[in-house]
Amino acid sequence: MIGHLLNRFNVSIFLVAASIFTSFGRANADDLVAADEYDYAGAFTQYCKSADRGERNAQRTCGLMALYGEALYGDQVHRNLPLAKKYLGMAAAQGSAVSKYMLNRLKVNQERHQDALIGIGHASRKP
Repeated sequence: MIGHLLNRFNVSIFLVAASIFTSFGRANADDLVAADEYDYAGAFTQYCKSADRGERNAQRTCGLMALYGEALYGDQVHRNLPLAKKYLGMAAAQGSAVSKYMLNRLKVNQERHQDALIGIGHASRKP
C-alpha cells in the first residue's frame, strides 16, 4: 500500500516538474537554480497573473503549485485546493491532459476520503 502511494506521489512530482520546465521551454543549467535561492512565491504570483490572462501552461502550473504548496515550495507557496481546482479546471478546459489527470486524481481521492468517513461513522455507531 505504501509503495503504491509513493509511486503515485513520484508520478505527480514528475508531472509538476515536467509542467514547470515545459512552461519555460527548454531547460538548461541556468534554469536549475537551487531551491533555497528560487523565489517560488514570486513565480507563483506571476504564473497566476498569466493564468488569469488565459495562458494554458500558466494555468496548469499555477494549479499544480497551489495543489502541492508547502510539500514542494516550503513556506513560499501554501496549499490551496480551491485555487488549485480553479486553475487546473481552466487549463483542462483548454485541453491540458496533465490538468485533466490531476483533477481526476483529486476527485477520486476526495471520493475515497468521503467513503472512509462514512465507514468510520457507521463503525462508531452502537447497534
